Amino acid sequence: ARDELSVSHKQDEVVALEAVCRSNRRTFCPSLPEGDDVARWKLLQKACRVKAAEGERISKFLMSDDVEQSGPLLLYFKHFNQPIMLVAHRALLLGGKWGQEPQFLHLLEDCISALRALEAESGKYESIAAVVRAEIWEVYVRPVYRALLFGFHDVPELSEDVMAPLCFDPDWLSGLAHLAQAILSLVARTPSSLPRDDETRNTNEDSSARVNLSNGEDEDDSAKDSSWPPVAEDMMMQRLLSRPQRVSSSSLELHRAVVSASQLTDDLSELAYCVPSFDDVFLQGSLFHEMPTSSLCSEDQVNFVNRALTRKAFLATGPVVDHLELYEIENLGRTWGIDRKQIRTHFLIEMFEHGKDAMVDELMNANAHYLDSTVFISKGLEIACMRLYSVIMYLRSSRQFRGIIGMLDADTCQWVKEQHDKASRLRPRSKKNKFQNDEDQLSLLPTTHAFILRIMTMASSIKEAGATEKAHTLSIMSGTLLKAVQDCDENGSEVS
Repeated sequence: ARDELSVSHKQDEVVALEAVCRSNRRTFCPSLPEGDDVARWKLLQKACRVKAAEGERISKFLMSDDVEQSGPLLLYFKHFNQPIMLVAHRALLLGGKWGQEPQFLHLLEDCISALRALEAESGKYESIAAVVRAEIWEVYVRPVYRALLFGFHDVPELSEDVMAPLCFDPDWLSGLAHLAQAILSLVARTPSSLPRDDETRNTNEDSSARVNLSNGEDEDDSAKDSSWPPVAEDMMMQRLLSRPQRVSSSSLELHRAVVSASQLTDDLSELAYCVPSFDDVFLQGSLFHEMPTSSLCSEDQVNFVNRALTRKAFLATGPVVDHLELYEIENLGRTWGIDRKQIRTHFLIEMFEHGKDAMVDELMNANAHYLDSTVFISKGLEIACMRLYSVIMYLRSSRQFRGIIGMLDADTCQWVKEQHDKASRLRPRSKKNKFQNDEDQLSLLPTTHAFILRIMTMASSIKEAGATEKAHTLSIMSGTLLKAVQDCDENGSEVS
């Protein structure tokens, strides 16, 4: 397996290598007569010398001077060409290599590719697959999250000097979270009961269907028996298979939720209020013990998700935002029992709150049935009133546009002011003055008018008569303001 990784870390390339070595007529076993050929002996010497230079323990008896090009060790030890066992060991080796060089996430990604390859054979080797991916999680990935949440004193196996800088790198953490979720998704496929160690025995027995090491024909029993070194029991795999553990579904979902949530906040201490048995997550073996969960979401969990949505809306950039932007938050919400309608409604309201109407126009059109219409209409009317009041205040302060105010209905202006004041009291300081005295608010008039018309259509569709009437009144005001400002700009004169 180490030799294969020296050729490539890519699963498809290694599979092709194994297939070629099984069918290559240049292959031979050193312990059979074919291995006595001088040319082949030199090839083996070269291969062993190269591996020794890479740190492998090879007998000095095999070292020599100039030799021809060697090749992968599977050319000389063909009876070890057992794909399932090799891919299992490659996964473990890649996991260990990533543990030594955690900055290189591609190593963990290659490890996951090997883990996925263990899903082959229609689950024939599901016990091997289960214990290997559990080992990768327990030994290499789990300690990183334990350190991230509780500090390095809790995981002495990690080097703080190496890991601490990475834990402050948002790109690295994001990449790790993606790969951790992939591993947990594989762990979720672990069957409820596992046999002990029959599979390693079966895998070794499968190697009996061999191709002759020298001429490509079926080899006879005497050749198999005389091949050296013999294929012995895999002690490492036996050790893992001797202690299989059943994965707890409640614990698995809890850990997946924490991995997702860790990407949604800069203050990881918030998770202590959202996660039951928080102190026990990512402890050694925690994935195999039941953890208490609740079928109902708590107020802390709802507040955490809402803060994450507000932050995502504030940071959102680009021409458009689609539903994939909410993938992590919706997954977390599903685990915590928060309705997707609630999540998408809150996010869209926040986007409109920040004046990013154009970015979510397509998302609104495609997700109308995923919205809580009543909440959206209520909050939408608040946002419309805040925007219109900011426009009115700016127009009153501008000599050029002051005359436009006289075109507006006085009662509507008073109601807009009351709604603005009420909404402002409920908002944090960062949002209160977002649109006040802002000349750029005039540029939002066309989108504000369109926003109000959207609210009116939505209210009408669910037969909310009161909301429909309010939206209609606001649409008259926004339409009047929009036309007056456009006329003023075209004429280049004051409105009297």
